[in-house]
Amino acid sequence: MMSDEEILFNPAFIGQVLCNVVKGYTASGKKSMPVSLIYVSLPMILPDKIRISLKEHSLQNWCFNNQCHLIFIPDIARVCVPIVNQAISFLIQEKWISLVGDELILISKKSIVSHTDCQNIEDYLRKASKLGDWFSKANSPKNVYYLLGVRP
Repeated sequence: MMSDEEILFNPAFIGQVLCNVVKGYTASGKKSMPVSLIYVSLPMILPDKIRISLKEHSLQNWCFNNQCHLIFIPDIARVCVPIVNQAISFLIQEKWISLVGDELILISKKSIVSHTDCQNIEDYLRKASKLGDWFSKANSPKNVYYLLGVRP
């Protein structure tokens, strides 16, 4: 059995998290999600303290009420870039997503990883979908980046 750390940094698991972000984003009727938003997704999902705090009804409310977490997001985002790139490559190669211009399109809605691999896997996936929904309501990637204090 794999450890939580091995699962967390496995491209298939990260890919599933990213697919859930796209799924949450497109649930409102949008056909694709700007790829730039995927890079600020992992910093909000992987760290336990940040993921657990995602209880608000909007990104704006969360940012207002969780400024103690916001200071970490830019640095975590920078560290996560190679992990996100590897996961995107995996997802494209396995035909789970498509990258058209600067937009991600979800091709398959099937689950990539078994939900029994990690004790908290359902929480990661549920919060990823919620985050995608929040991003879709923020109107633009610039607004998301601004709220999170991240520079593109």
